[in-house]
Amino acid sequence: MQRLYDRIWLLAAAALLFFALSYVAWGWVDVFSVPLG
Repeated sequence: MQRLYDRIWLLAAAALLFFALSYVAWGWVDVFSVPLG
């Protein structure tokens, strides 16, 4: 059962990391898509 919990936590951490990275990437794209000035 402990192994299952470890896997769930690993999946949750990976999903959270992916969400954070995609959020940051989308923010950068939004910033650079607007012409500077």
